[in-house]
Amino acid sequence: MNRWNPCRRNVFMRRLRALGFAGPFSGSKHQFMTFANHRQTIPGNDEYSVPQLRMMIREVEGILDREITASEWNNLRGVGCLASGGNDEESDILMSRMQTQ
Repeated sequence: MNRWNPCRRNVFMRRLRALGFAGPFSGSKHQFMTFANHRQTIPGNDEYSVPQLRMMIREVEGILDREITASEWNNLRGVGCLASGGNDEESDILMSRMQTQ
């Protein structure tokens, strides 16, 4: 069983593009991505905690009108959020930083 893991901002946007979203586009305070007539705000912080990620994914689920499981999210395009098992170089760097702190 997969679990939710913290996610980098650029990885979050890549995964939304894999789900069919377009963007990111510049808005007023935050960038956003679009799907049909819907808009998903992209917060400016570099990394999203699990609660923040789950909140944003619930919004995406409402836009797509379907559930996104942790397994599906972690396997989108094979890019890694922290500890997702991806072979992404960025994930390796982040994991090494976490281990030294």
